[in-house]
Amino acid sequence: MKEILKKLLFNLQKKLVVGLQYAFPASTFSDSKGLVLGVETASILKNMSEILGHDSVNLSENYFYDFPYTFEPSKKNRLAGFFYRCYILACVVPRYSTVTYIGNDGLINFPDDGRCWEFDFLKSKGLKIVCVYTGTDIRSFDKMLSLPQLKNMDTVATYHPYILRCSLDTREKNIKKLSVASDRFSDLIFNYPVDQISYMQSDAHYLPYMLPDEFFELSEEHKWLNVEKLVVLHCPSSPIPKGTQIVRAAIKKLQTIGYEFEYVELIGVTHDKVLSELARAHIVLNEFYAFVPGVFGIEAMATNSVLLTSADKNIEPMLPEGANEAWVVTPYWEVFDNLKNALDSPVEQLQEQAERGYRWSKLHGSHSQAKRYLESKYEQI
Repeated sequence: MKEILKKLLFNLQKKLVVGLQYAFPASTFSDSKGLVLGVETASILKNMSEILGHDSVNLSENYFYDFPYTFEPSKKNRLAGFFYRCYILACVVPRYSTVTYIGNDGLINFPDDGRCWEFDFLKSKGLKIVCVYTGTDIRSFDKMLSLPQLKNMDTVATYHPYILRCSLDTREKNIKKLSVASDRFSDLIFNYPVDQISYMQSDAHYLPYMLPDEFFELSEEHKWLNVEKLVVLHCPSSPIPKGTQIVRAAIKKLQTIGYEFEYVELIGVTHDKVLSELARAHIVLNEFYAFVPGVFGIEAMATNSVLLTSADKNIEPMLPEGANEAWVVTPYWEVFDNLKNALDSPVEQLQEQAERGYRWSKLHGSHSQAKRYLESKYEQI
């Protein structure tokens, strides 16, 4: 019954979009050349729209962030938001030349075609389509588990299925549909080929990290002056897939054998709170089942913290050069050993590692660097 209702709503939205485009034709173009839409995740929606100078659509509220967007259907009630999203697709999006989708959501709710109908509608209006994927939105668990280089290794595909409230077979079918739609309609795709392995056949490009330039002007070097007790920080957005259980075991063992340090664990707090703790953290434990660093990891290096993470250029070759020197590569079975080694290291040695991470993150994670890279990619479509 639920699936039948979703199909009815999907078909209703298609009819609304077709009708609205004639009732309210998009006759004038926006001053902005492009539109970026999606669900805000790790500030990517806000940062990418700013860097490109594009307008933005936030499809779902995220109380961790309080950024302004050009269009916010998520702030309307459910019924009004339902119609408003159809209006945006029919009458607003066609005013632009390019639309960038971040994640696997679209303006049409409950699609059963991987966004094929929505993409086809926009293509009929002459728009260029860019797809940006950030992780679980496109990652195939089946394909990740079958990768030869990950044989006998735990990954996000090992644990994420336990916390997702959905049929894994249905999810895998949806990932295939998303991949097919992206291959068929996208003019540009950003995705990691290993860490976010999917069914897409098209060439994918590296998505740069995008921290504001001023973020690097507050490098927090002073945290390394007169260190009396090291501060260790862990801030998982989703504890089990990030390896929090392993982190806690390592912390407990180190405390049990007499190591003295301050451990801070943040879960479900605002972004401002995360940044305030990063300002004083010496060692940051990011995530331990992924092969690229999360945005939190880049923020850690940008604030002169030593980063421990399982991200590894030997596994994910799309990472920029110098990646494995910027942080301490830490597979999940080495969390205790590498953290112990860091705590045993002289402060001067830790500071040198933090400075390597800072330089790498500034080179590969700032707005200005990302702007040059992204503009060059968009100019090619």
